[in-house]
This record gives sequence, C-alpha cells and structure tokens, in this order.
Amino acid sequence: MEKKAVFAILVAVAMVFAVGLVTTANAVQPPSSGQHFNLNIIGFANCTMNATDPAGTYPDCFKGNDGPGGHVIFIPLKTKQTENICEDPVADPTTVATLQKGVRILVTDGPDLAVLDKDATDGTARFQIPNGCYEVYASPGGKPGGCLDLDTLICCDDANLIQCVQEDCNPNLTGQWYTLVGHIDVDRNTGKPQWDRVTDDLLGAGSWLVATNGYYDFFWQIYNQYLKVLHLRIKSVSCNG
Repeated sequence: MEKKAVFAILVAVAMVFAVGLVTTANAVQPPSSGQHFNLNIIGFANCTMNATDPAGTYPDCFKGNDGPGGHVIFIPLKTKQTENICEDPVADPTTVATLQKGVRILVTDGPDLAVLDKDATDGTARFQIPNGCYEVYASPGGKPGGCLDLDTLICCDDANLIQCVQEDCNPNLTGQWYTLVGHIDVDRNTGKPQWDRVTDDLLGAGSWLVATNGYYDFFWQIYNQYLKVLHLRIKSVSCNG
C-alpha cells in the first residue's frame, strides 16, 4: 500500500474535542429508516481490568473465543485508568502506557460494515467499514450511571509528529507513534438518553479517515467506567454533500 503524508495541520483541522453526550443542547435525531448499521459497544458484566496488573495485561473474558459479533463488540465494564473519566479525560491519550489502560477497536477497510472480532476484552476488537462517507451518531444506553471516553487515533511511523506519515496501526502497540484525531465523552445521566452526531470525532471531518479505497487502519481507543452500552448508528451518505 502506498503511503501518504498526513501533515499536522490537517490533523489539527480534523481534531474535535469532547462532543459531550451529557447534554441535550446538540441532540439530534439519527436515521431510523433507510440503510444504516447499528453497532452496540457493551461493557461486559464482571469483566474488569485491574489497575495493579502489569502493563499490557488484559482480562480476555472470552478466553480467545472472539470471532464475528453481528452488531456487538464487548469491552471491559471497567478499564485500567485511575482517572475519574466522568469528570476529566484520561491524561496523555497518545502514549503507549496510557493506551494500555484501555482497549481498542481497530477500524479497517472491507466490503461491508461488519464486526470482524467482537472481543475487545483481550485488548483489541476489529470493525470493518467500507471506504466512503458516513454520518455517525452516538447515544449511551443502560441504566443511569457510568461513563466512557472514546479517542480516535491514527498511527505514524516516526516520532516527529509535525509531519506524521500515516501507516496501518499495529494492534500490539509496538514501534509506532499516535496522533489524536477526535474525542467523545459519554456519560449516562438520568433521563432519556440523547443522540449526538459524532462523525468528525470518529471518522475525521468529512469522513477523511475512511474516504479513500484501501485507507489506513486506525483505532477507536476506549476507556470505560461502568457504562453498560454505547450505541453507534452509522449511515452511508454521498461524498458530494
């Protein structure tokens, strides 16, 4: 695959912080008809990460039985961060040490929207998105209580992030550097959950992360604090607006 330079100024334009699914000010109504894909990211009951375990240790609650998951990806109900992410995001989200506190969903190109590996409790799940343009909406689910942070990161082949040459992400978190593209906070407060548009944070402004055929794999990095479910609704749209 031919590599392409992604300059820091492009990343800076695409970067959008803290959509904040905790208020209704930006609430929207996602598509309920027409072709769309519902992805449910579920905090798996009784599956947690211990903050005192060695770096890079994951609970692997499915014991290697990952496989396709239909419309579901499982994450630990509590990941390893010690920060209270209901109040503040995890610090230094692009360092390997910080990434090892959470789990990842590797996003990759392919013919259909599909869960390729439903189990992120072993560190990494896989989700396939065909190249193109999309609108993505998010909403917390389950009973009130719990928070989740989701960061979108691309992988670079050099520590000089002023000029990040993007490459496919290595799920083992070795030999790469990371640049933050977007971030969402998901808090399940009391009341009826609301939907928010999170396209720019999850796929980059204008879906630039996935718009090109054979795009580079990237991560959705997740830190969970007892959120039971995050609903994502993904709808294909015209790239011409």
